[in-house]
Amino acid sequence: MTASSVATPPAAPSPARRFVGRAASRLLRLPAYTSDYTVRRVLVPMRDGVELRADHYAPSTPEPAGTLLVRCPYGRRFPFAAVFGAVYAARGYHVVLQSVRGTFGSGGEFEPMVNEIADGHDTVAWLRTQDWFTGSFATVGLSYLGFAQWALLTDPPPEMAAAVITVGPHDISGPRWGTGTFALSDFLGWSHLVANQENPNRLRALLRQVRSRRQLAKAVSQVPAGAAGRALLGDAAPWWESWLEHPDPDDPFWAAINLSRALEVTEIPVLLVGGWQDLFLEQTVAQYRRLHERGVEVGLTIGPWTHMHLMT
Repeated sequence: MTASSVATPPAAPSPARRFVGRAASRLLRLPAYTSDYTVRRVLVPMRDGVELRADHYAPSTPEPAGTLLVRCPYGRRFPFAAVFGAVYAARGYHVVLQSVRGTFGSGGEFEPMVNEIADGHDTVAWLRTQDWFTGSFATVGLSYLGFAQWALLTDPPPEMAAAVITVGPHDISGPRWGTGTFALSDFLGWSHLVANQENPNRLRALLRQVRSRRQLAKAVSQVPAGAAGRALLGDAAPWWESWLEHPDPDDPFWAAINLSRALEVTEIPVLLVGGWQDLFLEQTVAQYRRLHERGVEVGLTIGPWTHMHLMT
């Protein structure tokens, strides 16, 4: 199968998908649909031979409005399919919703944040070869999806026109923020979530998350933290101990996921969204301040939200 081959025939959205898309549009108070669309599953080649799975939402219009790239570790179904794929494709945009390395059918091993610079730029190189590509693209997404956007902005592709980054960190060194302490509960909880998110039994996965709240509280109250976390994670999330073994944010171990240089080279318009109770608030404010100081066109909205408010 070639890089741009279709894993399944292009399909029109199902009635259920249409309903969800229209419901999301009403919720977000968006303009009416302007186009129908089809969805193709494609494989995108990386420089090391790994292929990443993506869904290409193609609007049924001879004059597409542009292209939107969304790189995500949490799958390509609801809510991302509705909020990013359907909403934009139905208004004339090509949308590429891609699963990052090692998640939801994409090849390779998932190493949090480590491969997003190279894989993001390889994805853009693939975009350039597609006959439907409009010549420019924007990015959108929240949390990890925001980090993936900052990864592209460390060396902005000339075709990149804008970025909409919601509660997206640019630096996970430590990993710490706010008070400067290791965010043990946040990272252990996130690691457990990612480790179990592809369970095909959705009910079982939901029950696991309910139980994990108690297990997480127990794990973060015990020492040593590495062993306590591993008792919760089992064989999953191999990155857990490595984070604990490198507490110094200046350790070269963190160099690949400290994207501060993106704030020094970004020139395209950036819209930032944060929450007063969000764990990445400090970084969002720092992003706005530095881009504004450099004269970059940047906007910032902060509301009474936590990280999970914006995720859900």
